[in-house]
Amino acid sequence: MKEVLTAEEVRLVFSLVPGDNVEASDPSGARWGGKVDITHPPKGLVWIHTHQGERMLLDIHEHTIRRMGEL
Repeated sequence: MKEVLTAEEVRLVFSLVPGDNVEASDPSGARWGGKVDITHPPKGLVWIHTHQGERMLLDIHEHTIRRMGEL
């Protein structure tokens, strides 16, 4: 778990909207890409539909998330 979030990480999670393309990674190096489904910024949570067709919950305290251009 990240001990401190950057201002950029917090701004990102508040700016994401359904349909945004994102890429996420965890500390082990695993990576996922997908489209935002639902966000809950106050808790730092983002649900995505991955490119593999799975639904995944991302937590900005555990994952690094970045917005991507259109894929």
